[in-house]
Amino acid sequence: MIIKAQKSRLIICCLLYALLLIATTSCSLGEGLPLEKEIIHLVEAEERDMPIEEEVLKETPEPKIYDSFSEAYLGILTSNSSTLTDELLSDAQIYASEIDIGDGKIALVDVFGDETPELLYIYTDPEVTEFTNRLFLKIFTFSEADGVISIFDSRVYSASGGGSTYCVFQVQSGGLMGYYCGSGAYSWYGFWPIINDKWEENAEYEEPLFYIDNRNFAKLFYIDSWTEIAVPYMQYGKEITEKEFNKIGKEIMEDIDKVLFQGPVSAERGLHMYKQNDFWKDITPFEEICMTYDEAVVWLKAQ
Repeated sequence: MIIKAQKSRLIICCLLYALLLIATTSCSLGEGLPLEKEIIHLVEAEERDMPIEEEVLKETPEPKIYDSFSEAYLGILTSNSSTLTDELLSDAQIYASEIDIGDGKIALVDVFGDETPELLYIYTDPEVTEFTNRLFLKIFTFSEADGVISIFDSRVYSASGGGSTYCVFQVQSGGLMGYYCGSGAYSWYGFWPIINDKWEENAEYEEPLFYIDNRNFAKLFYIDSWTEIAVPYMQYGKEITEKEFNKIGKEIMEDIDKVLFQGPVSAERGLHMYKQNDFWKDITPFEEICMTYDEAVVWLKAQ
């Protein structure tokens, strides 16, 4: 915009010089000065309407540049604080829908092995209503070259039409994986890699990632065989045998390094995930390693 304004001034100056030359010639021929005065008034009016450089700069402010991941992540957390706890939820929603995130579910772990942690958190729908029974997973990464970038944002839990549960965990290689189980008219569950080339490089997945419609992106997927989906056991959209399914499922469970987030695990409401299928029922329930909102803020400030 600044360059455009400078070009406009140059054109105006050239035009003014040419017209003044004509006006001077006309004056020498006894035709008077009205044309010269009109030209000057036109130029002054054009100059008044043209934004100066300072005004142009105010219209396009520079984006916020963070010096460190801790500063960037702290800014994100504080600007979204109301959706990172149960602040927007009613007691009825928390109990009936089990979307309880308490004082926050926030994790800072190195996903890509570059010694800079990523920011992960579970958040509630910002437009929460009596019938909003959803939780979302969001992931940010940071680098000195690119600053802070949102790399994942998808629903991770829904409470409608039946029971369901979720788990987000880090595998021993450092990557992330999400487990989701849904039950109602029929039962299904799957393990989905998060931020994985296998689904990033192919057709875009539908939101949410952890859902039956995205079973082709699941490393392992099962659904009741009596549904319209005739293939009960799948790996990345291809049919496998029950024996292969059980072998892959066991390998996934053995590869779990730490659980970042998981659905409710309480004596009052049941163990949910740890009673749902053969892969979880013999596993000692994991402890989430995530922090509360206040704990995350204190940790980031200390960095």
